[in-house]
Amino acid sequence: MIELLEKPTTRARVRQLSVEGYHRLYEQGLIDEKNELIRGVIIQKMPKSPQHVFAIKYIIACLSNVFQDNFCIRKEDPLTLKDSEPEPDIAVVAGSDDDFAKSHPTTAWLVVEVSKTTYDLDYDKQFLYAEAEIPEYWLVNLDKRETEVYRDPKDGVYTQKKVYGKNEAIAIGRSTIALERLFI
Repeated sequence: MIELLEKPTTRARVRQLSVEGYHRLYEQGLIDEKNELIRGVIIQKMPKSPQHVFAIKYIIACLSNVFQDNFCIRKEDPLTLKDSEPEPDIAVVAGSDDDFAKSHPTTAWLVVEVSKTTYDLDYDKQFLYAEAEIPEYWLVNLDKRETEVYRDPKDGVYTQKKVYGKNEAIAIGRSTIALERLFI
């Protein structure tokens, strides 16, 4: 059976939602916080497994030692991009939380997505982040027990990719993050 949105003639008639329209729907109570806007489409977020929650907490603890002054580490908070408003698991953003009291950040220094059941979507998000010229994107694949690190965005794509195994560490700043703890 073919899904409705798999039909090109139907998909062509689907109206894309702007970031502003997305905000209006939220303000009117028509959508809740369990969604994010990706390429003009509202996508429901998935529940989080204990392993997913643990990995996020571990990475945040490690990043807190690297990024201190003039940075804030945001957990599952929106980034307002051109046609999307993803809520990455982790975003390291220049500035303080006070800087974002009236608007969400539009970029970050580092974005991390932790994937247990959403790998395809999280993989595709790299293009959003590259278009926003976010210097580094990590995709933690809990099932494969590896972390994909994307760097050096140019023209909407990352030009460097390195895959780290569970027994490796990622260098960031003057520190490293051991990956073995992510996959316990």
